[in-house]
Amino acid sequence: MLAHVRIGVSACLLGQKVRHDGDHRRSEFVADLLANQVECTPVCPEVEVGMGVPRPSVELVRSGTSLRLVESERRIDHTRSMQSWARRRSLELRQLGLSGYVFKRGSPSCGVWNVPVHQKVGRVRKQGRGMFAARLMETLPLLPVEQEDRLEDERLRAAFVERVFAYARLRQLFRGRWSRGSVAVFHAAHAHQLAVHSQRGALELAQLVGRFDRMSRTRFRSEYERRVMQLLERPIRRTQDTAAMRRITRRLGEIRSEGEVRVLRRAVEAYAAGDTPRREAMTVLRRLARDVAHQEFLDSTYVFPDPRELALG
Repeated sequence: MLAHVRIGVSACLLGQKVRHDGDHRRSEFVADLLANQVECTPVCPEVEVGMGVPRPSVELVRSGTSLRLVESERRIDHTRSMQSWARRRSLELRQLGLSGYVFKRGSPSCGVWNVPVHQKVGRVRKQGRGMFAARLMETLPLLPVEQEDRLEDERLRAAFVERVFAYARLRQLFRGRWSRGSVAVFHAAHAHQLAVHSQRGALELAQLVGRFDRMSRTRFRSEYERRVMQLLERPIRRTQDTAAMRRITRRLGEIRSEGEVRVLRRAVEAYAAGDTPRREAMTVLRRLARDVAHQEFLDSTYVFPDPRELALG
């Protein structure tokens, strides 16, 4: 089990009154659920750069090919100070070992997608990315990121949490002394989880592990981390999910009685047909796998994710 998972969070989402008007934008999921399961590191770029609370509101403005961070009323330009601070803060957060980040939507410093960008001719296009968010994502390109509004969607929330814990396990794997053997153990534990995103992608990753001795350690680590996180970005489909459940069911059938496996098979097929939610099939699968107490299943991150991951997904 992971000993420590740390996530960066826009401070206003935790209820801190750091917005330009002295208010907050507390997120129930972030403040009440996420913060109770992982360590949250609050960040407010505009406060940390020295703008204070309350403060004039700022906006992104298109100037030629570049973006500027400008006060809405007085038109004071804060671009240089924000860029300098964002560069330093991103490096500090990299050193802290973040496993994910939740940004505030629409923020000219923290928004990830569709941040309003003001054009010289007076038009506003929702096409920008907050200045700090852009720098952090450049510094940590594999870091799982989301916006608080998208985490209200159960599917997107589960996908984000899955990526966060997978990223944390990857960091744990490569933090100390690692070898072909430790990578093989890690990959075997994640095999079913990766396959539900793409069986072909999972096979290609397994082939990469097989080429371990033909690559430099630096290149292998970089390639393996990149491919794992890119694979987890692909959405899980019910067909892929049930295929994994059926494979595990067949394996359990080699160990347990036909009657026990029949109950699981019915639960999986009911999920496959859309008659029952996923959690019901997984509950039956986990109960039988736990009774078997076989290391193959106990180590599987698909069968038994981190308990905190289950609580958040």
